[in-house]
Amino acid sequence: MNFTNHPNDPPLERDPGDIMEEEVLVDLDDDSGLDQTRRSCLKRAEGLLYLKHLIFKYKPQILGLLEPKVSGASADSICKNLKFDNWIRIEAYGFSGGIWLLWNDPISLDILYTNPQFLLAQVKENSGETWNISVTVLNKEEVSCPRNFSQQRCVGFQNWMFNQGLLDMGFSGPKFTWHRGNTQDTFKAARLDRAVCNTEFQALWNIINVEHLPIIGSDHAPILVSFSNDNNFKGPKKFRFMAPWLIHPDFEKLVKENWKRDEPLRNNNENLARLLQSWNKEESGLIRLEKKLQKELNSLLDQEELKWFQKSRETWIASGDRNTKFYHASVLADRKRHKIGAITNSSGVLVADKQEIKNIIVDHFTRLFVKDREADLSLAIPGCFPTLEEEDWLNLNKPFTEEDIKKATFDMAPFKAPGPDGFIAAFYQNFWSSVGNSVSRQALNFFHTSKMDENLN
Repeated sequence: MNFTNHPNDPPLERDPGDIMEEEVLVDLDDDSGLDQTRRSCLKRAEGLLYLKHLIFKYKPQILGLLEPKVSGASADSICKNLKFDNWIRIEAYGFSGGIWLLWNDPISLDILYTNPQFLLAQVKENSGETWNISVTVLNKEEVSCPRNFSQQRCVGFQNWMFNQGLLDMGFSGPKFTWHRGNTQDTFKAARLDRAVCNTEFQALWNIINVEHLPIIGSDHAPILVSFSNDNNFKGPKKFRFMAPWLIHPDFEKLVKENWKRDEPLRNNNENLARLLQSWNKEESGLIRLEKKLQKELNSLLDQEELKWFQKSRETWIASGDRNTKFYHASVLADRKRHKIGAITNSSGVLVADKQEIKNIIVDHFTRLFVKDREADLSLAIPGCFPTLEEEDWLNLNKPFTEEDIKKATFDMAPFKAPGPDGFIAAFYQNFWSSVGNSVSRQALNFFHTSKMDENLN
């Protein structure tokens, strides 16, 4: 199925009198114009070779191209050479504009609407999933030079995204997707290209990745978007302590009966974690309480959201969509933006392999917390550092006590992120009478031996 143009496309031909003077790209009497044309042709050929390399490497099922600067029979020839099963093109005005969308079987793609600035299509996968895709020319930038930043354009784009219920999907790789100029005086860069989605699309997939690829043969960077429901990348689900357990009437009894004071902290944690996971599933009273509280909370949230959004975004309320879903999706998108998808190694090379990223991070902190053997302490000038009084020295070096361990535990924020064992500080604080002995013994043993169980930190 091949499409060469579309009813809503711009006309393929224009009257010569309609062509503006600034659209004339080459003056045949000017050698510099011919040189510029040669450079443009070479760059275009380089870009096409790079595109074929990316297709061979990543094997995308759908490919979108914006402003390809090629039209007519030349564009058809390129589409055929790219070896996709199907394509559609919105024709360009000469060397400006144009949108191409190419895809492979067995994906089914129905064109819903076209415009010189966007193409909207519905995608139906072999699995039966359906979703919409739009390849769009818009303006929104994050620039390398602050004086080139347009606050008005940025706010307009953000308002449009909000009104449409769209979320920036984030990215890994270089920040800017467009650059121009080869010297410090002429160089400009901006993040002109991005991938966005709504909450419904985000809910379809467990894994969504957006990667900015290197800029070659073009002013813009290719953007690779990949998504799947493959859970093979996830490790085993870890135990996480749930704060509502603290106020359950039977929880204190469960802890006291199953926490063994003479056992090591790690053994107690693992044993209690197993019990709590099964107890949480079987304790129907807690489940009923959660459902009741959730229902009451939903009612209060609906009232609160209607009050505030009536003052600010009435069109958003009219959509009938619960904004909690939007907020939840925003949190998920924020987590994905903070996920480490790639990292630069000591040689300045961008590394994306998960095991290599792990090795780089471990190596960095290993070198950070060891003695610098290259430092020459003999060069330090005597008398430049203050000398501690004997009383202060003794206070700093006196042994830790169980009371010190307890004070440090109770100084921790109760509900911050848990440690590797899955227990939050609030658990230890609330049940110190039962668990304090194990915690203190473990901590004091570390200070005496300088050795810690690797599963605890």
